[in-house]
Amino acid sequence: MPPPTPETITAAVAALRDDAAAWLAAAADLSGCRLPSLTPAELSGAAGHFAACMNGTTELLASGASACAATAIALQTAAAAYERDEAAAVHRLRQTW
Repeated sequence: MPPPTPETITAAVAALRDDAAAWLAAAADLSGCRLPSLTPAELSGAAGHFAACMNGTTELLASGASACAATAIALQTAAAAYERDEAAAVHRLRQTW
């Protein structure tokens, strides 16, 4: 298999960065979710169950936002590593792609 062209590498790195941006947008969306606050009268007798559900949902949203952000960071790190390697011609020197 021949080595990838510089254009192919540039496109692959751009795709990694685009994917990272999408994951960061998802993290921002999840971080921006706010659950409604209800009065005790609105909650009536289900206050304890509703509060537990709201707390669990809030924790899941925060966890999802963190996971999305971590995925974005991993993609950005991979893109930067590929760019560094390509700049140093590491793949060409090792004849590995």
